[in-house]
Amino acid sequence: MAVVLHFGKDRYEATAEELTGAELRRLFSVPSDDDLFRAKGNKVDGPAIAEAESVSLKNGDHFTSVPRNIQGGAR
Repeated sequence: MAVVLHFGKDRYEATAEELTGAELRRLFSVPSDDDLFRAKGNKVDGPAIAEAESVSLKNGDHFTSVPRNIQGGAR
């Protein structure tokens, strides 16, 4: 059974209910210099997903990526 996932505005289907961070990065074609996150609304939800981390998936999960060199705050 496929699990429907969303990355940005795009829809993807995972073939398993659990994938590693590396497998998700390949599925979504996330650039190697970006961090991958679960998303909730327009915000990241939790810490970056590590390559070797096992991620439990459910239909409708949303993900996003952010370049690692982004820094917040005023100068």
